[in-house]
Amino acid sequence: MNSAKDLQRNGIMFFFAMAIADKAFKGYETLGDLMRARLPRDRDSWTLEWKDDVCERPVLRMACPNGVDKTRALTFAALRDQIVSLGKRVGYRDNVKVHAIRASVANKIKEIRKRLLGHKSTEIFDRHYASKIVDVSEYLGETSSTKNIEMLRSMNHRRDRHAPRDLPRKEQDEFDQSPEVQELKKSMAEATAKMGDKPDKNSAQFKERQKLYTKKGMLLRSAKESFREEWFSASFDKEALRQLQQEEDDETEQTSTFPLIRHLMPERDRIADTLFVTKGLQSKEGQAVLQDVYSLCNDDNQVAYRPDEQPVDGVCPCSNCSTVITE
Repeated sequence: MNSAKDLQRNGIMFFFAMAIADKAFKGYETLGDLMRARLPRDRDSWTLEWKDDVCERPVLRMACPNGVDKTRALTFAALRDQIVSLGKRVGYRDNVKVHAIRASVANKIKEIRKRLLGHKSTEIFDRHYASKIVDVSEYLGETSSTKNIEMLRSMNHRRDRHAPRDLPRKEQDEFDQSPEVQELKKSMAEATAKMGDKPDKNSAQFKERQKLYTKKGMLLRSAKESFREEWFSASFDKEALRQLQQEEDDETEQTSTFPLIRHLMPERDRIADTLFVTKGLQSKEGQAVLQDVYSLCNDDNQVAYRPDEQPVDGVCPCSNCSTVITE
């Protein structure tokens, strides 16, 4: 609860938010309840207990149309896709791999790696995880700086914050107008027309349409990856030319859309500022960011509403308006 590190490293904060969103603790239904928890008199410790019906529920679960799935555990494939997508959004040229993160952790924790990683012998670490770099300092008996080596091995060495996250409009239009995509769109429209307003998700027609959507998605993903790789391949020549022509860096160029839209997402806006504050969870800042993380965990809206425009009891929140909002 009281941490000497910034809030982004306070793992219990994220866990508490997810647990309360799941209503997993006995006797504690809200974050306010949890923040009032104290050690009983004459006790040195006290354990919060789980509700019986959540003991077998996975903590990290799959997303579904209505928010977080109630029972399906987050799969490795879904986690991998999320991490790869995150890496591309921050500008990594190569896919961020779960195994690479695991290997980095293994080299950091050293002595306790076998117990934490579940390895039966040290050979697994030596063969698949251990760093293969040996420099002259091993012979001289000195400790040398590995800063440059670590940078060359780091994903950051091949990161460019200006890397495209999506296809530019011109390339997107070319993709949409390509004969193969046009044919897919035609087939999807025909399949949709045959199913009617309330399609049976178990019908052969519905499954066939899903295959068409999947194929189109794979084509789009391939087009994005090809464009990104072409961009990275040409980026060195462009940067070298810019430097040789002594052009100034464009300090106004936006490398992320978040600064432009953060005011539309109050919880994420506050979290972005507060995660780097060194405070405990009992502090004003700690409780505020905990509440925001909880709100994101508990939000099952299929529509992202602007601040203060979320429906109230299913209708428009504006005064003198009773329009029913259908998500």
